[in-house]
Amino acid sequence: MDNHLWAILDNLEFDVLCSLDELTDCLLTLKAGRFYQSSLLETHSGYQAKEPLPGWHELTPSERRVLKLTTDEKTGPQIAAILFISEKTVNNHKAKISQKLAISGGPGSLTRFVLTHRKQLLALLE
Repeated sequence: MDNHLWAILDNLEFDVLCSLDELTDCLLTLKAGRFYQSSLLETHSGYQAKEPLPGWHELTPSERRVLKLTTDEKTGPQIAAILFISEKTVNNHKAKISQKLAISGGPGSLTRFVLTHRKQLLALLE
């Protein structure tokens, strides 16, 4: 690309990053006043996707197992029996899950959260 084209690009009011294959979709999206997320961002080494849920990556494997079973509508005693752990341990895991995912609201708040975000949780827990 010659210096003249770089000068034109430098004076544009928005930044555009898209591959040649995406160019038409990219320009149509920008023309409509919306943000275009290029596939280039997914592979760029400096790009990091936002965390799916705040605190998600802090959950331990055990906490994720409890969360998965909660998402599958299992009760505390059922989860304890399935995982061969005590109900107290299940409750401790649920408390830690709520803390790490910033779920507040007292008893039942984790269940409400799970019901509200069920599809997203199931996708993350696959």
